[in-house]
Amino acid sequence: MKLCFNNCILNRHFHIFVMFIMTVIAVTSNAVAQTLGASPIYEPQNPSPLSHPDIDRWSYVSEGLHGSVGSLNVRYQRDLVPMFNPTNTWSGTAWKGEKMNLQLVLWSNTAVWQVRVLLTSLMNENKQAIKPENIQANFVRYVLSDDYFYGCRANTQKQPPILVADILDPLSTFDMPAKSTRPVWITITVPPDANPGTYHGKLIIQAKGDIELAFELNLEVLPLILPPASDWHFELDLWQNPWAVARYHDVRPWSEEHVLLLKPLLKMLAAAGQKYVTTTIIHHPWNAQTYDPYETMIEWIKNKDGQWRFDYSIFDKWVKLCMEFGIHKHISCYSMICFRNNNFRYYDLATGNYEYVYAEPGTPEYNAHWRPFLMDFTKHLDKLGWLEKTSIAMDERPYELMKEIIGLIHTASPRLKITLASEDWQEQLHHEIFSYSVSLGRYTQPEIIKERTKKGLISTFYPCCVEQQPNNYPHSNPAESVWMGWLAAADGFSGFLRWAYNSWVASPLYDTRYSQWNAGECFLVYPGPRSSIRFERLREGIQDYEKIQIIREKLTLLNTKMAKTHLAALDEMLSRYSYQNAQKTSCAELVKVSQALLITLSHFVAYPQD
Repeated sequence: MKLCFNNCILNRHFHIFVMFIMTVIAVTSNAVAQTLGASPIYEPQNPSPLSHPDIDRWSYVSEGLHGSVGSLNVRYQRDLVPMFNPTNTWSGTAWKGEKMNLQLVLWSNTAVWQVRVLLTSLMNENKQAIKPENIQANFVRYVLSDDYFYGCRANTQKQPPILVADILDPLSTFDMPAKSTRPVWITITVPPDANPGTYHGKLIIQAKGDIELAFELNLEVLPLILPPASDWHFELDLWQNPWAVARYHDVRPWSEEHVLLLKPLLKMLAAAGQKYVTTTIIHHPWNAQTYDPYETMIEWIKNKDGQWRFDYSIFDKWVKLCMEFGIHKHISCYSMICFRNNNFRYYDLATGNYEYVYAEPGTPEYNAHWRPFLMDFTKHLDKLGWLEKTSIAMDERPYELMKEIIGLIHTASPRLKITLASEDWQEQLHHEIFSYSVSLGRYTQPEIIKERTKKGLISTFYPCCVEQQPNNYPHSNPAESVWMGWLAAADGFSGFLRWAYNSWVASPLYDTRYSQWNAGECFLVYPGPRSSIRFERLREGIQDYEKIQIIREKLTLLNTKMAKTHLAALDEMLSRYSYQNAQKTSCAELVKVSQALLITLSHFVAYPQD
């Protein structure tokens, strides 16, 4: 016994010693690897081998940290030397209340340790300041994607991945391996009470070894106010998936820990102007097509006497949580029909098991299954004061099924609204649908949008697996996300829909690919939560949409010769926006000239001249 005890002690000390040696080796190896130019341990290796010319370019870069103001429309590659004329000066023009984005690019031939961003105030000539708390810096991280277009087919061809810049990570410091490039994303939030004028300041990049780079920032603030996101007219509808958050963070769904993790995601979403709460009223409404299937927020329970009762506790909890962050205009309830599946689950107290009923819309079985729910659900919503903002929502269902469902809703609960996302305009239905979203690549009848708007109905559009470009993939040009806001303004859409805000794949911080869809199709933001280049630029496009509406109104009220000229210029610019034109021309170039025109028009309405 004593011998065993002594041996155990020795083994324990030996184990600790081995672990210590392994840790030293690991740390040393990592330092050597980074010195030699290997990928950071927090990111994937680059799956695309570099060509000799790409490798050779690093030999012409002098030692030390280099930096420049970059373009928002470029995803800079991590292992390549940036090829442009560097500058350390950035200038921008903003409205009060607006968020401004800029991108810096850092690169180094040798390893650089503990890179950090020092934020300072921007000051105008009267010593009034935009303070550091209004400026946010994120290091841009790289993730695996691919640029092969699968369309709406399963990803079975195993195309090689590519490494793309997309994740915005609010780390305080960042190490740069040798022969690497690292973008830094800066967001300036102009306070709504900021005084007009030009603000000047510096942004400092520091690193270990007394390394320092300075960038000059010049921001002109106009006497125009962009309302807070909660007051935007733009109807943003990004579908939320709470179950992905629970799975990724390994917490019990709807536990206190789960709710705490959901809150920052909802805060980020609300800050982009989200108007819709995504809820589920049946088990697997999309037939489990995402990595984390959508479960039901309402438990259907059949009593032993055959009567129905419904548990709304999770539904209520989720809606109240979204409303806490200002997401409260619409409640979309998915759905009265499963996606390619008509099996409806319920809990049977007689058997103690989950059972399923198969029912096709329009059949007596379907009506008998759904009518009790619709009537009870209506009473529940009315009691909470939510009935007028709630819609039964359907996704890409044909006219034959929709007309049967609409007929049942009208008889069982006529006060419930109806929402539909559809690949095409279903002309027989568009008068029946309160919020109608149509596929970006297929709508061809802008007159329908105008007609619906006059009636107070909502019309949005959505990109998905049908469109290779423009889209919101991690490998898409970032300007394509801005383009979405301009297209909405051009064609009179009320807003924009995307079917997945955060339906994460298995390891979203490492690999955005998924067997069912194009890479990154399922989410716009990352766990943390961390924003992305495409999400921030989508928000930028929504800001442009709001500014266009305000400018149009002001130009119309001015009604001068110059105002009419500017209004014509705006209309001409908007006429360039269509899905068809985006297949032939660069979205990045179009967005660039459009935003330049928006600055010119902003100056005119801020300081009108004859």
